Amino acid sequence: MTYVDSVEEHKRSATDFLWPANVRKHNPWPIFVRRNVPLRIVRYCFADARAKQMLCKTVQDALQIWADKIGYPHGAANGHNMAWEEARTNDPPGQRQNLFCYLDNANEDPENREWNPEVLDDTLKIDFDPDLDGASSTIGWRAKKGYSDDFGRHDITIGPGTFAFTVAHEVSRPFVPKQTWTNTGSSDMEGDKHVLYQCKNVKGYQEAMERVRVTNPTAQDDEIHRHLCEDSEFAHESGFDGAEFAKSKYPVDDSSAFDLDSIMLYGSTVFANKDQCPQDPKACPLLKYDPPGQLVITSFCQHNQIPSDGDAAWIKKWYPHIGILPMVPPDGSPEGSPEEW
Repeated sequence: MTYVDSVEEHKRSATDFLWPANVRKHNPWPIFVRRNVPLRIVRYCFADARAKQMLCKTVQDALQIWADKIGYPHGAANGHNMAWEEARTNDPPGQRQNLFCYLDNANEDPENREWNPEVLDDTLKIDFDPDLDGASSTIGWRAKKGYSDDFGRHDITIGPGTFAFTVAHEVSRPFVPKQTWTNTGSSDMEGDKHVLYQCKNVKGYQEAMERVRVTNPTAQDDEIHRHLCEDSEFAHESGFDGAEFAKSKYPVDDSSAFDLDSIMLYGSTVFANKDQCPQDPKACPLLKYDPPGQLVITSFCQHNQIPSDGDAAWIKKWYPHIGILPMVPPDGSPEGSPEEW
């Protein structure tokens, strides 16, 4: 794996953020100028020593899957300015050490860990959950709100035995403000011509319905169903995995065709009852229309293991190569060195 050269530690300032953070809820990662080159750097840290021991190889393999597709490192030849690197100390070059997200890296209790002050608050936290089947992650880059949970607000949590291609899927979510897999559920989006979302087949649907009935005793079942299946935020707050399929209420700025080959599209067995779905398509949360537009014939969605051409194009749309900036300080003054910008 090739990493961006981090000899020159970047410094945050108003001039570093060339992308307005309040344009949308989920943004691409901000631009930093390093050695006069504008880069979008996804900096990550492992939560603690156990997380690194359990996940380091899988995470590296997942990043390599993306590197093989988009070309790495950044530059004109590969057409993007994306980079990723593990958080490190701000020591002189050659002496820097990788940092854990939390100070007490032996403390495995997530409720009693203290964020490492040397780690930037928007660093992507990679954590291990021994009880998690698969992996989960946040979407895009989110601006700081001034609350204690700003630290670690970007997160990938991975369970034991998770495949690298599954982690590569989860890695794609913090990278870009797009949810290809959420183009399901109603007739007003392109995805509805290609995939069928069967919300009631998502594992935990009945339990989620019951929880909402308890907290909203006057709500009708059809109303609860609609919110659980169509409102991603409501589903998430209700502890329902259908949040992963429901359309976001935030606009998707993309006119490209629906991409059945995208690594961001879930396979039919994801979040399904594993005893029923593989044998009976009617028991699966997600199926594809074959051919597209035929509302009768359905077949399994494969769990794509590598990014598609469309995924690579999307990365290069949001993280385009910019080139080298002129050696002029932001205020137009010739004083000062590039390291101070």
